[in-house]
Amino acid sequence: MMDAEHGMYNASSNSGSDMTLFSELKRRNVFRVTIAYLIGTWLLLQVVDVVAPILVLPPWVGKLVLFLLALGFIPTLLFSWAFEITPEGLKRESEIDRDASIPHQTARKLDYVTICMVVLALAVFSLDRFVLPQNGDSSTAEEREDVASASGSVDLVTPTISAVSKKASIAILPFANRSNRDEDQFFTDGIHDDVLTHLANIGSMKVISRTSVMRYRDTDTPIPEIAAELGVKNILEGSIQRAGKQVRITVQLIEAATDDHLWAASYDRELTAENLFAIQTEISREVAEALRLELTGAEQSRISRIPTNSLEAYQAYLLGRDFFRRRSAVEFLDNAIAQFTIAIELEPDYAEAYSGLAAAYAVINGYQADPDPRAFGKSKAYAERAIELNPELAEPYAVLGLYYRYLRPSNAALSEEYLARAVEMAPNNATIHLWQGTTRMTMGYLEQAHESLLTARELDPAGPLIAGWLGESYVAQDDYPAAIKQYQSAVDLGDSFSNTFLLAIAELQILTGDQRAAEKTLTQNFGIDAARPWLDVYIPARMNGTNLDEATALIIALNDEHQYNDQFCVFMLAAIGANDEALDILWENADIEDDIIKNAWMWPHFDGVRQLPGFKKLVEHYNLPNAWREMGWPKFCHAVGEDDFACE
Repeated sequence: MMDAEHGMYNASSNSGSDMTLFSELKRRNVFRVTIAYLIGTWLLLQVVDVVAPILVLPPWVGKLVLFLLALGFIPTLLFSWAFEITPEGLKRESEIDRDASIPHQTARKLDYVTICMVVLALAVFSLDRFVLPQNGDSSTAEEREDVASASGSVDLVTPTISAVSKKASIAILPFANRSNRDEDQFFTDGIHDDVLTHLANIGSMKVISRTSVMRYRDTDTPIPEIAAELGVKNILEGSIQRAGKQVRITVQLIEAATDDHLWAASYDRELTAENLFAIQTEISREVAEALRLELTGAEQSRISRIPTNSLEAYQAYLLGRDFFRRRSAVEFLDNAIAQFTIAIELEPDYAEAYSGLAAAYAVINGYQADPDPRAFGKSKAYAERAIELNPELAEPYAVLGLYYRYLRPSNAALSEEYLARAVEMAPNNATIHLWQGTTRMTMGYLEQAHESLLTARELDPAGPLIAGWLGESYVAQDDYPAAIKQYQSAVDLGDSFSNTFLLAIAELQILTGDQRAAEKTLTQNFGIDAARPWLDVYIPARMNGTNLDEATALIIALNDEHQYNDQFCVFMLAAIGANDEALDILWENADIEDDIIKNAWMWPHFDGVRQLPGFKKLVEHYNLPNAWREMGWPKFCHAVGEDDFACE
């Protein structure tokens, strides 16, 4: 830089004129060098973008080239200011007599170079856009096979965790939004979710759930480490760039153990719904081929289907799914319902949008203080409409499984049938496995519920809700250390019921005789003041049988004030022997879409509650005996003659 400054001073002195900075920059060809450098940079990046997928280059190559070019930009400008090309070679500007300077000749040469680079840039663009084959352009959907109707029989077979683990395994990391516009992020996430869903339709492949992969957005964690944490052998990563009416989707499949690229592709298309679905189908087929998987006719049909030709309807659907995935309050579900409704208005036969409405109405009452009694009826109607439009969708079958589970009186056998059908159609859907597991736990089928929940965790190892339910299941298995571990995992992952899980941890510590650990759990997580009632009243009642009336009143007051989850209050009452009061809370929740009766099967405190006459009436209210007669009796209940039963 000192030379550049000296050169400017000397040139000004030699000229004896008061030249402006602009004219001096122009005379020394700095502007021409800038233009040539920028065009050359663009040209080189285009070449890298074209050849990278063909040569299966790692994703960091393009970033490295851009970094090096950016690093060389300022030095190049300084060089063009301080030096000049002469017939005798390269010389400092300060060493050249103004009369001998030939910048106009250098300028002409730079003009020729720039024109040549523009021509080359146009050639590269034309080659990339019109000559090189675009992956997926020639793909056509195979003829669909008829999908067999659901079996009328009910069985409790669950894919074991070992069977899931032995499949070809893959995690689809969040796609990068190359548009650099926040409003395009939901579009990028939506395409990522659709690609994940397409691959999840392949039964011979284990696909990790979206919940678990989203924490790796913008991560610097090495691919082998990510794969080890998620329990997979392969990673698919990609990026999406939307510009006007064009979209570019780039993906690459990586073998985690070797960090080798198994397959890569770049898709440049006009932004239409048909093109987006064709790209997703081609990606699914190419990944399956790279992993040497054979697709069934039904799988080919599912991944090849075009749900809508309306880009606007598809974008509304993606936005609805984005709100549904992020649901942490009822407002998110209200927005999801609004977007799904817009999608249906634009595309009246949009089966996936009807399925989204069904799912939103199926869970909305869990997020509002005053449940809407019409919500579950709407979920059933929308699920049936979705199946009518596309019987290959798994989600609406799962929603119907929830509907018949929460119906009063329930039809648990039909619920299991619909959920089993959904699991068969979407074996990689962790949420459906979770719903199946929780339904089975509500029915008292503890071993089968545990298998379903283990499978859900295998597919979604970072799902907080799954961790919490698996903690419940380990309690039912009398494995208290494992239950504590899962409850703590749910808390660490940020589950909305974290306070209930912390109290459950304290209860399990009391069950194992570690009063000091229970007190530490309460005081460290709630503070000494909030923990005081538990320390002074509840724990003495649990450990020594003292202050039982005071402890009972405390728990009932907390329940009435809705300070703690009803499920927590009911098992605490049963733990101190307040069986009648516990049964009262079970009855209070009997007609709410709630899983509270599961406590009667999983916690050891409920032996006395199950023997109360009112508990038998509660079970009949749920209509569980009819399901048990069809599907088999659970651990704590058995038939008495042909028409009666008893629970112990």
